[in-house]
Amino acid sequence: MEDRSLEMTEEGGNVSRRQFLQLTLPAAAALLPRRTLAQLVDQPIRIVFPYAAGGSGDTLARLVADKMRVALGRPVIVEDRAGGAGRIGVMLVKNAEPTGDTLLLTPIATMAVYQYVYKSLGYDPFTDFTPVSQLATFDFALAVGPQVPAQSLRQLVAWVKADFAELNRRMAESRGAL
Repeated sequence: MEDRSLEMTEEGGNVSRRQFLQLTLPAAAALLPRRTLAQLVDQPIRIVFPYAAGGSGDTLARLVADKMRVALGRPVIVEDRAGGAGRIGVMLVKNAEPTGDTLLLTPIATMAVYQYVYKSLGYDPFTDFTPVSQLATFDFALAVGPQVPAQSLRQLVAWVKADFAELNRRMAESRGAL
């Protein structure tokens, strides 16, 4: 078993880490202004989800928020900030005060894909954010209607490549029919 005690006296008396923290934390807390302590306990933690409420990501954010509330003994709120394909919520977190009380829960696209899709994001996923944890994985599927003669992704790609101009024309016609 690992020795988890700290040498504290010249006489060789040992104090456990728990005892050490119990002795020093109240002293450290006394040095902080009361307002700071109140803010640490009362200030809610915000989890920003940059998409609309009601989906699987929002549900995950609310489950995490509830567990954090219980574990930390602090209020934790979920704030859905939909718009701009998630970029509005991401910018909200980027521009938040760096207190650690505002967190971003987002699908991977806003951090790994958008930099290749949009000319200007307004944020740099590598320098403006620090990843904390992967919370979940979600499966995705690609489906086609019965009019598409493809039974696999390879067949779908071949079908699209074979007559891209015709496919584009048909898609434009179907959009106009809506």
